[in-house]
Amino acid sequence: MSKSKIEPSAEQIEPIIAAVNGKSIAINAGAGTGKSTTLKFITEYSKPNHRFIYIVFNKANAIEASLKMPSNVFVTTANSLAFRAVFDSNPSARKKYFKHSISVNRLASITGAYKEYTRLGEVGRMRFMISIQKTITEFCKTLDTEISMRHVPKDSDSQELDNILGYARVYWNLAKELKCDITHEVYMKIWSINKPSIPFDTILYDEAQDANALMVQEVNRQKANIIAVGDKHQQIYGFAGAVNALDKFNVTETHYLTQSYRYSQVIADVANLVLLNQKGVDINMKGSDFHESIVSNGIPMEYQNKTEMVIARTNGHILQLMIEANKNKLDYFAYVNAKEIKSLMLGMYALRYGDPDKVYHPDIKDFDDWSQFKIFLEEGGNPGLKTYYDLWGRFKLPHIMDAIKTAQDNENAMLPGSQTNLDYIFCTAHKSKGLEHDNITIGPDFKTPEDESYTDEETNLLYVALTRPRKILNIGNNEQLVELCT
Repeated sequence: MSKSKIEPSAEQIEPIIAAVNGKSIAINAGAGTGKSTTLKFITEYSKPNHRFIYIVFNKANAIEASLKMPSNVFVTTANSLAFRAVFDSNPSARKKYFKHSISVNRLASITGAYKEYTRLGEVGRMRFMISIQKTITEFCKTLDTEISMRHVPKDSDSQELDNILGYARVYWNLAKELKCDITHEVYMKIWSINKPSIPFDTILYDEAQDANALMVQEVNRQKANIIAVGDKHQQIYGFAGAVNALDKFNVTETHYLTQSYRYSQVIADVANLVLLNQKGVDINMKGSDFHESIVSNGIPMEYQNKTEMVIARTNGHILQLMIEANKNKLDYFAYVNAKEIKSLMLGMYALRYGDPDKVYHPDIKDFDDWSQFKIFLEEGGNPGLKTYYDLWGRFKLPHIMDAIKTAQDNENAMLPGSQTNLDYIFCTAHKSKGLEHDNITIGPDFKTPEDESYTDEETNLLYVALTRPRKILNIGNNEQLVELCT
C-alpha cells in the first residue's frame, strides 16, 4: 500500500479531523465523492498503532480495500466477520452444516415437519413449509432473541399457526447449537445473539446505509469509535433486511460530501432532478470541473464504436439484452453469475421433463417433481428463484444457453490486460454499485412513482444507475428520464 499522493479536499478535511480526534461520526457521501479516499485519509492521519476494522459490502470490495489500506486496517465483510466467529471454533460443523440455501423439503426433514405432509395435501404442505421458512427468515432479520408468533407470516393458514411456530422453533433450537444446516442469515443471527466483541479502536463501516438491524446493533454495542459512511439515497437492499441505517449508528456528528469527482455538472443535475422530483429532496450534488460529460438522447456519433455499458433494473432485461446481442453476433461482458444461471436453467429443464437425477442446483434438487416445484413458486417460495423460472418460460432454452456461453467465454474480459474488444457491458443497477464507465445507457425498465409497487427504493436504484457514467449518460431508452429532462 502506498500513501495517498493527493491532498484532502475542503469537504474531506472536517470529517478527517473529527475522526482523528476520536469522534464517532457519520459521513453522508454522494456518488463519486471520494468516500473510500476519505476513509484512507483517516487511517493515514491516525496513529500507526491505532487498530481499524473496515467492514465493506462484499468480497470484491474487501480484496480491493486490502490492497489500498495501511497494515493497521483489518478488512472484512459483515458476513465473513460473523462466519469466522461462529464456525472457526467448530470446523467440522462448518464443513457439515453450512449451506447457501435450505430447500423446503430439506427443512421438513430437519424439523420433522414432513409428518404433516399427508394430512395437508400437495398445495397445503407447500404453503405450510413456506410459512415455516419465512418465519425463520423474519426472525433472523429482527433483534428478537426468540421466535414468536409475531414472526409468522400474516397470510399463513390460521389453523396451522401453532404448528408453524413450533417447527420453526425446532429448527432454531438445533441451529443455534450448530446441529443442522445453517445459511448466511442464520449464522449472522447466532453471532448477534452471542453478543460478539469486535476488538478494535475504530470501526469503519462502508455502505452503512445498507446495514441490517443486527449489524447496527452489534456495532453500536462496541467500545470502539464508529465511522459510518454511505449515501442514504443509495439504499437499495431493503428486501435483504437493510434499514437505511446511516442515521441509526451511535455517532455525535454527521458530515457531508457533495463534490463528485466522477462526472460534470450536467450529470449531477439529472441525479439532483430525479431525487427532487420523485422523493422531494434536494441534495445539491456538484459535478467536477475536470470532466466534460454529456446527457444525450442516444449515443453520440464519436462514441458509437466504443464499449457501451447498459444498466437495467432487472435480471430479466439483462438476459433479454444478452440474447439480442448474441443473435447479432456482438461481444459483451455481463455482470451475472453465468454458472449459477446455467445450473438453474438446466435443472429446471431436467425437472420439467422428468429427469430429476440430472438436477444439481441445491435450490431445485430436493423437489420431488415439476408439479411440486411450480406449487412452491406459485405460493410465494423463494422470489429470487421465481425470477429465473419466469425467464425460463419467457425465452427459448437454446437462446438462453447461447447467451450464457458468451458470458462465460468473456468472463475475464474486464480484467487488466484483457484484449477482448467488447461492444457492450450489461449490468443491473444493484450490481452497478461501486462501478463507473465512460459511456452508459439507462435501461427502460426502472419503475416510476406512478407504478403500483413503487417505493423510494426504486428511485434510489435509478439514482445509482444515473451516477455511474464519467462522460456519456444516454437516457434515450428511458421515457421517464426523457420526459423529466426536456
